[in-house]
Amino acid sequence: MTELLEEQLAKCEEELHQCAAEVEKDEALNKEMDEWETSVGDGMEPES
Repeated sequence: MTELLEEQLAKCEEELHQCAAEVEKDEALNKEMDEWETSVGDGMEPES
């Protein structure tokens, strides 16, 4: 049972790593995130 769980966790970790690498290479997303960075600290407070 432990071996099966370890295999599945390794598979999930690899899939997450590949997904993260694709996100980092996404130029459109990176541009949008850069635009969001400019709004951080713009004086607007989050609603609680």
